[in-house]
Amino acid sequence: MKSTASSSVHNSSPYVAQLSDVSLSHAQLMHWIAEFHAERGRWPDRDQVQGAPLFEADLLADLQRWSLVAWDADERLVAVEQWVTLPVVGSVAAGVPIEAIENHQGQLSLPLNMFRERPTYLLRVRGDSMKDAGILDGDLIAVRKTDNVGEGKIIVARVDNEVTVKRLKLAGSQVALMPENSCYEPIMVAPEALVVEGLFVGVIRERNRLH
Repeated sequence: MKSTASSSVHNSSPYVAQLSDVSLSHAQLMHWIAEFHAERGRWPDRDQVQGAPLFEADLLADLQRWSLVAWDADERLVAVEQWVTLPVVGSVAAGVPIEAIENHQGQLSLPLNMFRERPTYLLRVRGDSMKDAGILDGDLIAVRKTDNVGEGKIIVARVDNEVTVKRLKLAGSQVALMPENSCYEPIMVAPEALVVEGLFVGVIRERNRLH
């Protein structure tokens, strides 16, 4: 997991973007910028940015409006805030549990200050049992790898070597993995059968599905 930042540019825009503003397309463009800098030791110029495979003028305009990038004195596009590069490590069920975390499926770069806690990796959600918590089928969720979680938190849990995302609730001698969709029932497990893989800290969505 890498961080990217530049202290050479100050952007005084008053607008502060929320993670809910940032789509997968924004994150892909940010990752291209971050990888360009990591590989070449310099930021891309205008021609290089406009020639990027994922370039769209409105995506760049959003990143500038949100004070995440800016053109420096040399007309190179630099990261203004600290970014973090996260691996996309597979899929997780928001329905019934599915097969455990798969192989890495690429990386994305995102602004670190948009997360409540620093994330470790991203997972693709399959299913709709967490839709009332704002986690939809096909979303990418940001996860902080930890087993130190409190009741009521949304977690990534492993049960019998299958992985699911649910809200944690204690239920007597058992643990309830609670859906956020009335069409689904809680998953009841014994504490010794539950492995907490991480804590949900944010969601990234395709641009045409935002808001």
